[in-house]
Amino acid sequence: MNPILIDLDGTLIDSAPVVTSVLQETVREELGQEHPRDYYLQFIGPPLMETFAFLGATDPVEITRRYRERYERVMLDTKPFPHMPEIVERLARAGVPLAIATSKNERNTLRILDHYNLTKDFRVISGDPENRPNYTKADVVRDALDRLAESGVDTSSALMVGDRIHDIEGAGRWGIPTVLVGWSHAPQSEFDQAWGRADSVAELEQMLGDFAIGKLVAKL
Repeated sequence: MNPILIDLDGTLIDSAPVVTSVLQETVREELGQEHPRDYYLQFIGPPLMETFAFLGATDPVEITRRYRERYERVMLDTKPFPHMPEIVERLARAGVPLAIATSKNERNTLRILDHYNLTKDFRVISGDPENRPNYTKADVVRDALDRLAESGVDTSSALMVGDRIHDIEGAGRWGIPTVLVGWSHAPQSEFDQAWGRADSVAELEQMLGDFAIGKLVAKL
């Protein structure tokens, strides 16, 4: 079956309430800026260091470290989107090779997946293993593909499921099309650049199932 790569924040889990709260606190305390929580919805998905650089941090690496200290205290309050765990489980049981491909710290990714008993459904879990400043979404996708291939999966036809332009561009670097989920906070301009769009979990499950068995062909 064809492999499917799935983003974490904003795609599989609803990280917005926790992430926006921690971003608001971090930016207020470290950068002296005050914005309403809704302002931070635009930063769900993009790499943290890119976000803090955009917000004017002179040392995005250090601000990211402080953000993560705060985030790790509350990250298990994050919950999966309704019905997404069931979709992942059904796809895995059907034999679809699944991989997590996220810019989130890999250790924290594993903690969240373990907390919701989702780790078992993924053949590969790829994130940022060392909080590296220049580790991009394209690097994450490449790592996920390489590890899938090492496990014997044919990665010549793969699909990315995400919520932002970084997923589209990161997967596109390796010729992989992306489906954006309709519950994303992405602007329409980002949806316009995606190969496909799924506005409901039922639509997403049908699309992924058809792709996995070759019934649906996705190409850039």
